[in-house]
Amino acid sequence: MPLLKTRFHKPSLADSFILRQQLMDRLDHGQKKRLTLVVGGAGYGKSILVSQWLNERQHTYCWISLEEDCNDLQVFLSYLVVGVQQTYPDSMPRTAQLMLSSILPTVLVVAETLINDLSDIKGRLSIVVDDLHKINNQKIFELLNQLIQLGPEHIRLVLISRVDPPLKKAKFRAYNQLCEIRMSDLRLTETEIIQLAKNSDYTSITSETARIIEEKTEGWILGVNLISNLNFNWYAIDPSEFRDGDSMKSGESAHVNLIWSPYKKVNVGIEYMILKRINTNDTNGTGQRLQMMIKYII
Repeated sequence: MPLLKTRFHKPSLADSFILRQQLMDRLDHGQKKRLTLVVGGAGYGKSILVSQWLNERQHTYCWISLEEDCNDLQVFLSYLVVGVQQTYPDSMPRTAQLMLSSILPTVLVVAETLINDLSDIKGRLSIVVDDLHKINNQKIFELLNQLIQLGPEHIRLVLISRVDPPLKKAKFRAYNQLCEIRMSDLRLTETEIIQLAKNSDYTSITSETARIIEEKTEGWILGVNLISNLNFNWYAIDPSEFRDGDSMKSGESAHVNLIWSPYKKVNVGIEYMILKRINTNDTNGTGQRLQMMIKYII
């Protein structure tokens, strides 16, 4: 069965990404526990955080990104074994042999074989499993429970998911073997929003602007990356008996623009404007405008 090589690659990191030291320290602490669980909605920076942590700390790791086809236990196991072999090429011989069978044995036998192979690895290893929310096969969660509970001390499991996986979390918490990073932890602070804007080559933003962005996005990283500006203006012109009736008396306008920086020197944006005009004879009208831009910063 061919395996997609790209599923073994962790996300690449742009220069604009900020280093979240407090969360890095939490992940460091997780190395003392059997399981680290990173759970949060789409766009909260879960995978990027773990990828940064692996880079910064120079951990030995293997990365496996899951898709729906991994709900087949044999497919899941294939990715897991090959992922470990990417880091330790001569490892996992018994589990690899087990996978050659047309029918896998019980989950317990698979788990025992897997754990024995991992125990033979001479060195520490963090196994990172991304997009675990795409798995709904209970046998796979039984296998993970066995691996977390009985796996060797030098092997650590980092699971990334949009939803809470059905694992024995209460038991792992009770034995102090679970490190958790939740959506509330992943939300950006005002200070981080200011730093992110600076790193993305935007104009420096004030603390008040950062506070508004945090309030409107609830620290959602993808939303913060998109928001650039929101303005409202109102203006009036001193009345004059010599002004024509269709001359402007007052007006108001609102502008909102969203800017995304896919690369450090490239900004892509869209802006929507709505304007209202009131004349001296109290006639009025509104106008709307939508524009887009692509900017390359030299």
